[in-house]
Amino acid sequence: KIKFFKNVNLSMNTNLYDDLIDADICLYWGSTVALEALSISMPIVHFDMQTVLNYDPLFLCNDLKWTVTQEDSLLKTFDSIYSLSLEEFNIMSDKADKFMNDYFYPITKQNMNKFIYY
Repeated sequence: KIKFFKNVNLSMNTNLYDDLIDADICLYWGSTVALEALSISMPIVHFDMQTVLNYDPLFLCNDLKWTVTQEDSLLKTFDSIYSLSLEEFNIMSDKADKFMNDYFYPITKQNMNKFIYY
């Protein structure tokens, strides 16, 4: 890892999962990395650039997710995440798991046929 700041490192891992396991929170703008993070019950923070288009793949998700803008304090957001009780975290995590299960469809022939034109 390359050290940038006290708590910020540049990863040299080639595996996303390894990076996520090393992290506490996933900060993202429009990346599907947030889906991976949420799938392992990692709190996610979406940086909303307040543009006309929304690039958040989890725009319908409300659990285990926070949103910040340029005007917001990222540190206060992190503090609110770290101050969650275990019970609060588990409730949010369970709801996020349900969201993720509803977000993805199982791989079946019927579902795959929606993408295949014969």
